[in-house]
Amino acid sequence: MNRRKAMLATGAGLVTAAGGGLWFADARGTHSVAPAIVFPSAAPTSEQPSPEPAQVLAKPVPVVNIETKAWFSWALMDRSSGEIASSGNSQELSYTASMMKAWMAADVLRRASESGKKPTSARLAGLSTMIRDSDNEQGSATFRELGRSATVTRMNSICGLTGAQAGDGYARTKMSAQDACRLAHAIGRGVAAGPEWTPWLLDEMRQVRGYGDFGIRKAFPAQARPAIAIKNGWEEWDNTNQWTVNCLAVTELWAMSVLTAYPRNLGLDDGMRLTEQIAAQLMTSAHLV
Repeated sequence: MNRRKAMLATGAGLVTAAGGGLWFADARGTHSVAPAIVFPSAAPTSEQPSPEPAQVLAKPVPVVNIETKAWFSWALMDRSSGEIASSGNSQELSYTASMMKAWMAADVLRRASESGKKPTSARLAGLSTMIRDSDNEQGSATFRELGRSATVTRMNSICGLTGAQAGDGYARTKMSAQDACRLAHAIGRGVAAGPEWTPWLLDEMRQVRGYGDFGIRKAFPAQARPAIAIKNGWEEWDNTNQWTVNCLAVTELWAMSVLTAYPRNLGLDDGMRLTEQIAAQLMTSAHLV
């Protein structure tokens, strides 16, 4: 069975030990088993349609079952249908850290195209470094250039997110796992960066290297990794005394996000291992390879 047929055959739902509860989600809303709850429409399009009724899917997969003291949440979209499987806490917000840089690069490129301008070679090189190497100076400068909270507002509107919140820097933007998954899908389908620059951005995200190459992509066999476009974020916070270690990824067939938060004394490697473990369970139980 190929990956697309497997995802469609198994549907999308979950059993999770991390946020409690059994949840079913799609790009139009979310239902819990009891009682039913419908959240606002989040179709990933630049024009927000009228909300459609949410649909409860048939089969409770995929499965994530990890014993950890860390907080984590996740979301997995079948991009052919827009259906999202997610953990029960997948609408809780967490700091994005550098995961936000994928959207900022898209915002720069789409706005340039809309204004009839082409980014200079130097500008493209800076965006490339921001994506491939997660350069923080480029990230901070780009966030200021894009109007800080204004770029978060555009992200919510253009990508159909339900409520990312701007902070006083790009890394302090807050987002849920469901919205991170929707963002990955919006990048993949071309509405984030626009049709002219989407292939360039996806290629840069496939070239993420060095310390930033961990988590979702590492969970897959080596031969599958070149097709997976990613952007990860990791930061330790004095105000919470925690690490946040986050991942988003997109392929032609699926989009995935994994968010984590845990005590900073455990170190960054702990979060890197946890995001990979979660992605590995999702990969296996959802038959992604």
